[in-house]
This record gives sequence, C-alpha cells and structure tokens, in this order.
Amino acid sequence: MKKKLKILIVNDYKFGGGAEKIFNQTYDLFSEQAIVKQFYGAEKHIALSTKPITIKNILNSQALKRIYSNESYTRFLLTLVEFEPDIVHLHNYYNVLSPSILKALRKYRSGRKSIAVIYTAHDYHLVCPYAALTCYSWINNKPRFFPTAPTLFQILFCKWDERGLIYSLAKQIQWFIAYKYYDLASEIDHIVAPSQFLYNIMISKIQKAKMTMVRNPLDLNKGFSKGEERKNKEKEFRMIYFGRLSPEKGLIELISALQDIKDFKFTLTIYGEGHSMRGIKQVISKCKLQASVRTVGLLNHNELMSKLSEYDAMVLPSLWYENAPLSLVEGAAMNLRLITANYGGMKEIAEICGGEYLINPSDKEDIINKIRLCKDDVLCSRKIINRDFNNITNIFSKEGYIEKISHIYHSTSVRT
Repeated sequence: MKKKLKILIVNDYKFGGGAEKIFNQTYDLFSEQAIVKQFYGAEKHIALSTKPITIKNILNSQALKRIYSNESYTRFLLTLVEFEPDIVHLHNYYNVLSPSILKALRKYRSGRKSIAVIYTAHDYHLVCPYAALTCYSWINNKPRFFPTAPTLFQILFCKWDERGLIYSLAKQIQWFIAYKYYDLASEIDHIVAPSQFLYNIMISKIQKAKMTMVRNPLDLNKGFSKGEERKNKEKEFRMIYFGRLSPEKGLIELISALQDIKDFKFTLTIYGEGHSMRGIKQVISKCKLQASVRTVGLLNHNELMSKLSEYDAMVLPSLWYENAPLSLVEGAAMNLRLITANYGGMKEIAEICGGEYLINPSDKEDIINKIRLCKDDVLCSRKIINRDFNNITNIFSKEGYIEKISHIYHSTSVRT
C-alpha cells in the first residue's frame, strides 16, 4: 500500500475570513487521502490596537510579536519534529505566528529533514510590508495603491500603517528582517496564487519559488439558487454586504455616499463583525440612515446563505485590491448582481461571474450612478448579463482544486 502523505497546514487564525475558510477547507478536502494536521496561532482575528502609543504599550503589543515570535518558533519547531510532515502548506502567518515559523523550517531542514513547503498567497505580504499592497500618505493619511510590487526605496520610506509611524515601522522591520536580511522566503518551494491578478503582481519579484495559479474552491451545489429569478414586489432596492468589518473594506465610504441617494428607496444590510463595527454605526447615525442601513452581526455560513435570496445585489467596495473574494462567487450563485470595485481581484472575480457593476469606491458620484443603474435593471427585471453558472461551477470546483493542489504536493521536490 502506498504511504499516505503527511501534510501540516498552517495559518494565523482558525476562524475568520476568506483565508481561514480555505485553510479549513483544504484540511477537510485532503483528510481522506492524506494524514493532515492543522497548526494555527489563534482561534480568531485579534482587533487592531487602539491604545495610546507609549513605550509600555508598544512592548506589550502584538506589533513586536509579529516581527519575531519566540513562542511561535518553539511551538512550530516542536510540531515539525513530532509530526514529521512531508508537506508544509502555509496560508497566512505574518500577523500572529510571524515569519519566525519560516526560521523554524530552516532549522528543521538543517537537521537533514526532507520537506516541501507550499504557500497559498491570500494577499501580497511576500512583496510588500502591508499585505494589502497599499501605503498611506504622510500628509493626510489617504491610502495609495501600488500597481506593481513596491521598490526597495518605497518599502523603506512609505507609511505602511494608517495608525502612524510606530506601527508602520513594525511592518517595515518585520518585512526587511525576514525577507531581505534572513531571506526566509527562500524556504518556500511553491507559491499558489488564487487569482491571475495576484499572480501577475508577485511573479516579477519571486525568483526562487515556482508559482501556479489555482482558484480557491467553492461548493456551488449546496444551498444555492442558481438561475432563479426573484421578483421585487416592494420596488425597494435591497443590498447586502457580508464579511469582515475592517477599514479596508470601504463600508464607511460606501455608507457616506448612500446619504446622497434621495430619488429611490434602498436598504443595505451588513452581516459580519470586526473592529470597524463602531465606526460603521457612527457613520450610519451621522448620515441619518438608520431606516435604510443596518448591521446584523455574524451569522453561521448556512444561515447567511439562506438570507441571500432576500436581496437584489451584494456589495464589496474594498479600498484594497483583494485577492480572490469568494463572497462574490457566493453572491453570483444566489443570482445577486455584484457591485464591487473596478480593480484587483474583485474586478477579476466579478467579470468571471457576470452581472457586475464596477465602481470606484473613492468616487461618490460613481458609486451612486452604478447603484442607480443596478437598481433600474433589478426593478425593470432585466436579465443578468454574462452569467454562466456551468462555467462558474467548473472554475471554482472542489474537484479542480483537489486535482491541482494534489499535483503540486506530489510534484514539488522535497529538500533539506
């Protein structure tokens, strides 16, 4: 009998957003054909620190631990020694675990232990200190996108955290020590890019590892209403957002734009949790939109999917590029129209799914015009264009994911 592969799957968090969903799904999909173990740093996302910037608070904050964590290094090295995996499949690791786990891999290999390391890039961390591929103005703190991976000069002198200099320095120091001084990225043998956009950004900077574009999986045969048309009898345009509530998701900017809509009735329901909840509630109150915009909190996935049929369109107005947001695919599978940003992974996924209305999330007029256009199409019962459910199902199939990841597992050369 052929020996089963031993796979160690690694992520910062057990539960949370899209990366955590793929982390857990990869574990489930490969548990029958391999011996699989999960390793993670925390159960769920840790909120950004809002404490005053003092030496004491900095020394006690997560900012220093993300540069290097002795605890993560020791715990991960011990797990490697005890489990003896053939494959280590990394997902996100730079927030809680820190790049110290890559140093642990190097130490483990130095003992002549053969291992292959795969990394699914859920963002742009390997080529940029801020994983969103965004920096902030030193003058007005406005975000700035990079169309390509930043240069070394930009890495050293841009502001990489909206909270200020100290937090920006923490990200710069982490990135520079890990990837320039210790060259820890060289421990990665194969990088999986879930979108063509991310692949194109990273390929110019990645020299030592192989790269393959593999779409994240989504089971579109469970609980979805593919192709079912809904009749909006109330003549009210109903939008939904679901996901993590964080500043880069652009919800505050979206809600601010909604206050200028006076000529038709609409609702926006926000499902999720995160450290932007307070700011979102404040802007809803400030804009006097309590009757039109509401926050619901977090629902389990099955309950959330059952709610989608109540809406006409989903919104994802992120201020960063995203990577490969499966929430858009879930919305499309429930026959929702997609209002999302006209760049990055959002544009790529939305155009695959069809029925997209692409916006500039920083342009109020553009947001309102695209929402109005979408509303007109819904209330006039116009057909959703360019939506092919068979194509969507094939592109994001679990079977395709298993086949491609299995090939990477078996074809990547182990090394010491």
